[in-house]
Amino acid sequence: MAKNSEAKVISIIDDYTLVLNKGKKDNMMVGDTYYVFYLGTDDIIDEDTKENLGKIEYIIGKGQITHVQDNMSQLKSITKEVVKKKKIIRTTSQISFMDKEEEIIEPEENLVPFKDPSIGYYARKY
Repeated sequence: MAKNSEAKVISIIDDYTLVLNKGKKDNMMVGDTYYVFYLGTDDIIDEDTKENLGKIEYIIGKGQITHVQDNMSQLKSITKEVVKKKKIIRTTSQISFMDKEEEIIEPEENLVPFKDPSIGYYARKY
């Protein structure tokens, strides 16, 4: 792992906001996007070449730097999921005075929290 391009989670504000151990001194900038991940425990060995390929990186979310201090930064989740929201519209006809119902399904984006964040996890620039 290239240490200068990665940061570590040093604090968890909430499921949506993490604190990283790099800041202005490390050229972190508001708006930068990072993947947050942890490493699997087993080394992966290529069956053909017997080469050690390293450990699997398990992504727990994607975030954007929202605040930078000299030695640390805050990273806020930007992963979104689309949910379908049902909406019923009732109208009354002016001519027949009858109520009419119409069901509309509207997509709605919800922010997704980091999945089980932990201190010591890594963040790499996207």
